[in-house]
Amino acid sequence: MINGELVKGYQGYAGEMGHKISNPDGELCNCGNSGCWQIYSSEASFLKQLSEKLKTNIDL
Repeated sequence: MINGELVKGYQGYAGEMGHKISNPDGELCNCGNSGCWQIYSSEASFLKQLSEKLKTNIDL
């Protein structure tokens, strides 16, 4: 909020920390950018990486 107004930002992503770019040359995110922080730090990312390492499907 700025001056009592809700700030939405570009495409509604203001305040969406998961879509801050941490690796400009990284994987494609579902928001359309590459290298968003959530690609590397989310629960889904952790499970994907673990599944790849263990060579098995992990589903919660």
